[in-house]
Amino acid sequence: MVDTTDTTDDSAASTTAGSGGRPRGRPRDPEVERCILSAAADVFTDGGFEKFSVEAVATRAGVAKASIYRRYPSRVDLIVAMCQEFTPSAAPPIDNGDLRSDLVEFLEFLRETLSSTSQSGRLMPALLSAAKEYTEVREAASKFTASRRRRIHDIVKRAKARGELRAGADADLIGDIIVGSILYRIVIRDGAADRKFVNGVVDGIVDGFGTG
Repeated sequence: MVDTTDTTDDSAASTTAGSGGRPRGRPRDPEVERCILSAAADVFTDGGFEKFSVEAVATRAGVAKASIYRRYPSRVDLIVAMCQEFTPSAAPPIDNGDLRSDLVEFLEFLRETLSSTSQSGRLMPALLSAAKEYTEVREAASKFTASRRRRIHDIVKRAKARGELRAGADADLIGDIIVGSILYRIVIRDGAADRKFVNGVVDGIVDGFGTG
């Protein structure tokens, strides 16, 4: 079993490099980082942001608070890293040469992520709930979801170039419809977002913003 206890402070963790004589920090232990992020996700999903603190995460992970602060200077940094570790931040590259196919693939990615019973599936509802009330969580969520928004913008841009979407179609609005509909279905209504649901959302976007 790997010992994840890490009580070394920054000064003790550095050694003298060779010819340059500059301090060289001890390489970070990936196992310790995984332990910290797993503990952070557990604390967040169990108690929400109200009970989310570096002290609570350190206790759950069995590491010193200094070990966390060296890696993640703020709670926002820790939350962003936690999201990146357990929830895919962006769909794989999507370019099927067709708007409908691209949107279906993107929605399927979101559906699989949010429907999961794994840590990522449990983490998202807790994040959404906390983001409504806490600026720090909204900031972390905004940083975390930036790549997903870019993916939607890319899909919309290509569709406009192919003449499938009207020139004035708003990529942000389309993204809100896509993400909002599936979040509401799965997280709020606790319902199944099956292929029929996915196709219905895509049909609404194509019919509402398309040129056909």
